[in-house]
Amino acid sequence: MVRAIFNRIYWPMARASFSANRRFWWPYGLAVAVMLALFTVVCNIAQTPYARDLSSVALVMQYGRWVTAIFTLVFVLYGGSFIQGMLRQEMQLYNILGLEKGHIRRLMAVIQGTFSLLAATVGLALGYALSFFFLLFLTRLTGQDQLSLDLTLAGFLETLAIIAGILLVNSLLAILRVGRPVKSRTFLKRHRRLGKALAIGQSLLALACLGGGYWLSMTVTSGIEALRLFFLAVLLVMAGTWLLFSGALVLLLEGLQKRPGFYYRQGPFMTIGGILPRVRQHGIALAGVAILLTMAIVSISFTATMYKESDNAVQERLPLDYWAGYSSNTGQGLSILDGYKQLHQVSRQAEAEIRRFSDQLGHPLAKSHTRYSYTFFAKKTGYAYRLADTDGGKEGCFIQLASVESYPGPRPGLGEVICLTKEAPAKTLTLGGQTYRCKTLSQEDRKRLVKALYGTDDATFDMVGALLFSNEEAVFTALQGLQAERADGRVIMNADLHWSLAGKASDETYLAPLKETLQAQSPEGMDPPQVNSRANLLSEFLYLNGAVLFIGILLGLVFMTGVVLVTYFKQISEALADRRRYHTMQEVGMDEGMVRRVLGWQTLILFALPILVACIHALAAYPMINLILRTIGFNSANSYFFVIIPVVLAVVLAYIAAYQLIARTYRDILIRHSH
Repeated sequence: MVRAIFNRIYWPMARASFSANRRFWWPYGLAVAVMLALFTVVCNIAQTPYARDLSSVALVMQYGRWVTAIFTLVFVLYGGSFIQGMLRQEMQLYNILGLEKGHIRRLMAVIQGTFSLLAATVGLALGYALSFFFLLFLTRLTGQDQLSLDLTLAGFLETLAIIAGILLVNSLLAILRVGRPVKSRTFLKRHRRLGKALAIGQSLLALACLGGGYWLSMTVTSGIEALRLFFLAVLLVMAGTWLLFSGALVLLLEGLQKRPGFYYRQGPFMTIGGILPRVRQHGIALAGVAILLTMAIVSISFTATMYKESDNAVQERLPLDYWAGYSSNTGQGLSILDGYKQLHQVSRQAEAEIRRFSDQLGHPLAKSHTRYSYTFFAKKTGYAYRLADTDGGKEGCFIQLASVESYPGPRPGLGEVICLTKEAPAKTLTLGGQTYRCKTLSQEDRKRLVKALYGTDDATFDMVGALLFSNEEAVFTALQGLQAERADGRVIMNADLHWSLAGKASDETYLAPLKETLQAQSPEGMDPPQVNSRANLLSEFLYLNGAVLFIGILLGLVFMTGVVLVTYFKQISEALADRRRYHTMQEVGMDEGMVRRVLGWQTLILFALPILVACIHALAAYPMINLILRTIGFNSANSYFFVIIPVVLAVVLAYIAAYQLIARTYRDILIRHSH
């Protein structure tokens, strides 16, 4: 009986609804299927051994999976609300014809169930097909010979459950909306005009929010401060964008209308007169498009810069082909001076063993050097630093002591120190009860020294300041002063051994046995040394940054799909509202070519505004993002600038292509319904 009712009543009515509203269902279904496919791709890639075996990559993939799921849900619900608005009159007609609310809800359940089944099937099938393509792309990004999918039933069921949850939420909301009184819809009915005082207030608040976000980006000088203020700046810019399109832009257009000499000309009269009601109707949608475009540009540019700078980042960390790192922490039964002596003794033994082992295998050392550093947390009073008993706090900072003995350029003399901190250096400073004169360096000498020490002249000293002495004896004297102040103080002591070989050696025959030898010789109480090669470290960076770029590109695609979805529905609602205007223009004597030009200019301007605002946002965020990338070591020579420009161009071209397709649909609706 139930099956017969379904076949004779609900299914024919649902099929008729799909056919009558195919102009809305097809784009919506395609957008939902694409988003579900991208989500499926992330889930499938997260199941590969590549993602499971590396905790950092697994974390990136999990983050990407849930962010993709959240934005997919948002866009599905947005499109679903539009579809429900378009179906509301149809459902009311069924109510007039005698269907009860329960019957209409069953019909809506059939419609939503059919759509969800088709969207999930197409999305999963497309996602599994695209997974192989994206796996090849990820293989190229990570520099690996081959990556393989490891698809499991459990992974498929988990992906299916999340997709079903997204579509179920959308279906339940659609069913619950049935029978509710008709409310004014922002996409079909005009907003009431804002009062002048409210419009001015919104405009001033928009300028304040945008100016505040831009000011934070332009004026921040510390990488840590940039990380802390980044999300505040994002919130300010998002709020300012919403207020800009819903208030300030309306006020500007109304102001132009009140200038008779400008407004009462054919071009401005027709263009502004048509744009103003559209901005009142769709200001929030325009702001959403601008924000999504900005997110697409920034997410792709940021992750692409990290990937692009992997080689430079490795070069900064390992200037030569091989590295061995020893570390010792004082303060736990080990005094500062005893830790210093132990570290130097162990590092000298390691240098001798590396040289002997390399000569024995027929690969003598071509270059080698050892760098020592001593880091502690200091309480700072003015320019006096005292060894503290905590690892963080607002009253102090981390200070690193090092020698510049083996580096070219000016060096401090007796009783002098070179101060590399984010504050302007003083004439003198006190460390461990001893007073030192701060040697002043020219900007060029400072850059050269920082380049020699840290591998880049873009190094920042937000997290750790550096005090550089003329030689190790001067550093030892400073450590003596620290121990005299606090005998049980904690100092992290590091010895970094860098070397290159005259020839090439494989990891199996050289690095692996050398690592075992050095770790076996490590004394008790000291952590085993870390041994690595530049080639291995680059491979690790590409593994991680390839995953980060992969997620950034997928999120960019999700955002761009959302842009197309929001823009399409906005234009469709405008086309439906403009049919009467189109007919009126023809009745007052405007020929069809003139009408098309006027509406074309209106559509073009409304398309251009979001992408223009998005480009301004992305470029305004450049200083802050540039500083964040420098702080985490992925932006030598400001390469973010050279990445964001082609990304902006690519997004603009994709947006223009979407404009051409959507504008054609807009014109078809107007012309078809006008004849």
